[in-house]
Amino acid sequence: MKPIEPTPYTRDYEITDAMFGAFRSPGGAKLFWILTAYLTIALTIIYLLLLPPMAASYGRMILSSMDSSTGAMMSELGKVMMFVFVLIVLSFSANAIVRAAFYRAYFFGVDDGLFPFRFGRDEVQQALAILGFYALVYVVAIAGGIIIGLVFGFAGVMMGESAFGFAIFLGFIFMIALMVVIYWFMVVISPAGALTALRGNTHVLAARHVSKGRRGAIFGSIFVAGLIGYIAYYALSTAGFLSGLSGLMSAELFSAILAEDSQEVVDLVQQAVNSPGFKAGLAVALFLMSAGMAFFYMIIAGPQAYFTKQWADAAQDVPYGQNPEQEAL
Repeated sequence: MKPIEPTPYTRDYEITDAMFGAFRSPGGAKLFWILTAYLTIALTIIYLLLLPPMAASYGRMILSSMDSSTGAMMSELGKVMMFVFVLIVLSFSANAIVRAAFYRAYFFGVDDGLFPFRFGRDEVQQALAILGFYALVYVVAIAGGIIIGLVFGFAGVMMGESAFGFAIFLGFIFMIALMVVIYWFMVVISPAGALTALRGNTHVLAARHVSKGRRGAIFGSIFVAGLIGYIAYYALSTAGFLSGLSGLMSAELFSAILAEDSQEVVDLVQQAVNSPGFKAGLAVALFLMSAGMAFFYMIIAGPQAYFTKQWADAAQDVPYGQNPEQEAL
């Protein structure tokens, strides 16, 4: 297998092929909507199973903090963190399974019909690539935050209270710069999942070689695709929020909130969340939010796949499984 190295960037492509690459696999728009539907269902089930008990634990944690019950508060905090961890793992897994099916179709022309999933090596590698991607982004964000904190603290010590306003301004500028760095780093390693699928091995940091020379085009394509995905996610999530809120709010609850009667607010909320209307509204809300998230995840996979394939064509890199020597690796 060839080493992963940068290749010349060619501009002989339609920008729509890059931005809407998620619709341009051999499976076309049909495969896109099939995968989006499956991911929507998977995320809805995950959220229905985990978010209600997590919200309940969070509510008990808040009540415990109000009662100054530290032991109970820490116990509920532990439960909340456990739910968050399981939620992340299951969401990553669902995304990895769907991404693996998409990349099989995009790079290898595989058509597995209405159930294009295999639950094997490809899925595990996609999960590792997704985990590695976010882990590296997290490391960059933490490192940048530490640097900003040190600079801010140093400026405060050197300039004193008289320059506190300037230090705040400097910190704001650094925060903007950190956001730019984080997003640019995400672009640099964004082909990680696509490269992993193409080569049959998990690659994360090596994706920087694929994006080199193409980062502006990748950024622009992902930005447009992501913007479309975000608009869809925001619209569906807003509709879902209003659906869930409709089963929660009532005249009595609104009056209790205005009267700042915290105990009555808690009692009314507990009564509302156990009502069939609220549960139905919550299910609709989580479904709509999951649909928006699934659409977003799927549409941004297109540019990543497109430019990874362009890199492979320029490098004459044979996809995994199409070279007898690679089968033995």
